[in-house]
Amino acid sequence: MQLVVYCNKMSRLFVAMVFATVVHLALCVPRVIEIDPVQDEVEYPSPPLDDLGEDVKSTKPDVSDLKLVIVSKAAADKLGAYCLDGTPPAFYIAPAKNETNKNNWVLYLKGGGACTTASSCASRAKNTQGSSKGLTATYPGTFGTYGPMSSDENANPVFAGFNRVVFWYCDGMFFAGNKAEPAAGGIYYRGFPVLNAILETLVESHGLGNAEQVLFTGCSSGAYATYFHTDFVHEFMKKNAPALTKYKSVPESGLFVNDTNLLNEYSFSAEMKANFLLHNVTDGVNEYCLAAFKDDPARCGSPELNFAYTRAPIFLANSMLDYATLRYVYLVPPPKSIGCLTKIETCPPELIQQLIEIQESFYELMLSVKAIGAKVPAYQNPGNGAFLHNCIKHCGVENEWTTLKIDGVTYKEALYKWWAAPITSSWADNTHIEGCHLNPTKPYTCNPACGP
Repeated sequence: MQLVVYCNKMSRLFVAMVFATVVHLALCVPRVIEIDPVQDEVEYPSPPLDDLGEDVKSTKPDVSDLKLVIVSKAAADKLGAYCLDGTPPAFYIAPAKNETNKNNWVLYLKGGGACTTASSCASRAKNTQGSSKGLTATYPGTFGTYGPMSSDENANPVFAGFNRVVFWYCDGMFFAGNKAEPAAGGIYYRGFPVLNAILETLVESHGLGNAEQVLFTGCSSGAYATYFHTDFVHEFMKKNAPALTKYKSVPESGLFVNDTNLLNEYSFSAEMKANFLLHNVTDGVNEYCLAAFKDDPARCGSPELNFAYTRAPIFLANSMLDYATLRYVYLVPPPKSIGCLTKIETCPPELIQQLIEIQESFYELMLSVKAIGAKVPAYQNPGNGAFLHNCIKHCGVENEWTTLKIDGVTYKEALYKWWAAPITSSWADNTHIEGCHLNPTKPYTCNPACGP
């Protein structure tokens, strides 16, 4: 065991322990975060969440086996499950490829930004981001085509043969809204019933009730939603799939953390709190978080607090310098304005210093956050794991899972090992956290796997 010195945002001191098992883990010195404050009145321009997309490659795997299913009107009406425009929910499904995997499932929540005002939700309702109208017969492949959702059995031998489902994202608020009546213009904030209706349809008509193994996952907004719903879906599966033996969750690139932006303001948190109220999200987040903050449930709109209260095994897959988090939480200008985030060696030194501080703050927050009264930080709960790198990527752990590495271990290798491990396994056996920071002088990149 050896000690490595790192920095944090305030004192520039981090102590990390590198275990002989090649788990490279930064541990924060005594600052335990049970919740960060949320400032209610912050006015600062931020980019619209609707334009948030994935960090994609030019060539996508084959997704032609994922076929569209529209939830029946009767099933939608039963739960009041509607997209923003009032159309019924939808999903894409590919059946298991062989008898061995006929009862194994990957359930993937599609991402794609969020609508944070009544007007932006009304605009979103006019296209397939807020409607099931006009969806193609086969999955368009905008999210959920790489990593554990890949159909390529050579590239993805563990999960490619599973039943694979993409939950179409049409509510604009992480499958979480639950407002009883439609808003002006006939806009429905019903994301949580949408999630329920798809799950019930899968049980009743597609064999999910026979499930034995389930991986619950998503990227970007889909990962944000995965943090909200991991325990809910686990409880649903236990009630409706009596043969269930394994259930684990992997949110990818969903840690839009409750942290200050470059002006030392909690602008993103304030926006999410307003969005929580707009969509009436009081039923659509982790129930244990809601119980802890029943006097202010909007605090449970942050992914890291949902993570802190999640009881099912969960694997954090994220960049500590996630491209979307830089834009929306920290308000770092996008490449169109600054021209360097996608090619870091062209960034000015002053921005590099800001990125170094952001990574340090992320380290400290995520390795300290825990449920109130818990004895250890959430990432140390049994069965949990992590792959936290520092490449400026969004959904990169999904799209580049064979090339992103921490201490020589790829994301794919880390994920497969964690999936195979017992739910009682030690967090230290499956936690990989990049220990190096960006360099203040060129070359800035400290992890060769990030590229130039």
